[in-house]
Amino acid sequence: MELTTMYGVESGLIVYCLDEQEPMVWPSHEEVQSLLKKFYKVPEMERNKKSMDLETYYKEKASKSRDQLKKQTRKTKEVKVGQFMLQISQAKMIDDFNITELDSLIWFGKTNITNIMKWPTPAIG
Repeated sequence: MELTTMYGVESGLIVYCLDEQEPMVWPSHEEVQSLLKKFYKVPEMERNKKSMDLETYYKEKASKSRDQLKKQTRKTKEVKVGQFMLQISQAKMIDDFNITELDSLIWFGKTNITNIMKWPTPAIG
């Protein structure tokens, strides 16, 4: 199994089938029983420390995906704004931009003003 090979962890697998009386066990019944005994010897609090249910797993994955999407969207906007700024420096008039492009330029300005406001004020004197 990839887990044992890649990460050097002990693992086993028990698969229950509806049409079978006995479950399929990997690597063997004895090894799985030994692993289960080791697992249940660990205090319950320690066993549950890194476990999560399927709903929590999906929520965590969705949150990470949203964060990645936000970062990528921001990078894309910054690249587009950079292109607009270059066009402006090459004498393209503001009237030549469409509403979406102008909205991106406004976003860029607001974002930079917000970031500048977060800078610490220098101590005078």
